[in-house]
This record gives sequence, C-alpha cells and structure tokens, in this order.
Amino acid sequence: MVAAAVGIALLGVFKHGYSMVEMFMFGVSLAVSAIPEGLPVALTVVLAVATHCMARRGVIVR
Repeated sequence: MVAAAVGIALLGVFKHGYSMVEMFMFGVSLAVSAIPEGLPVALTVVLAVATHCMARRGVIVR
C-alpha cells in the first residue's frame, strides 16, 4: 500500500506538475489513511519538517 502511495505521488510530480512538497504531503496522508498505525510516524515527520523550517528562519530560541 505504501508503494502505491509513492507511485501516485511520483505520478503527480512528473506527469501533472505538482510540487514535490504537495505530493509528499499527499503521499503521507494517503499512507496514513491506508495504515492508521502510521499516524504517529507521519506526525513526527511533519513536526520535524516544521521545526526545521522554523529553525532556518531563526524563530526557535533557547
């Protein structure tokens, strides 16, 4: 099922011109809907990406 999500995401990027970030989020949401046990992993990835973006902008301070 995860391979199908990756395949659909790659199809969206190369054939329909969606951005890689949009299709990554779509693939993650598709995988989570197919496998509910993947929700904690998906949430961890999303929070890590958001933290990285915030750190790049200098928002996170000690």
